[in-house]
Amino acid sequence: MVQVAQLLVYLLFATAAALAAGTVFMSFTLRRRFPVLWAEWGNPESWLWLARTPANRSVLEFLERRSYLSTDNQKFIRLCSILRTGFYVLPVLFVLTMGIMLVVLLKSN
Repeated sequence: MVQVAQLLVYLLFATAAALAAGTVFMSFTLRRRFPVLWAEWGNPESWLWLARTPANRSVLEFLERRSYLSTDNQKFIRLCSILRTGFYVLPVLFVLTMGIMLVVLLKSN
């Protein structure tokens, strides 16, 4: 059970890192290839540097509203779809990881 908890922690960190890297890549692609959408999106540069601003919500809103579908770029749409799914999977993975770690801690005492 300890090995399962360790694997889940690694998976959680890897998923979070992949989502962060993918979101940065998505943002730079959006700015470079789709400047009109970039302007509509707000100022995500402050989000990219992890500052607390209203732009934090714009990343999730952009994905949630599926605004990326208007680009007609299949690679970009696929990336955004994967990121959108990942943002739903991450909280579930976090709760699962914390639950298994709690079970491991309770069994060890």
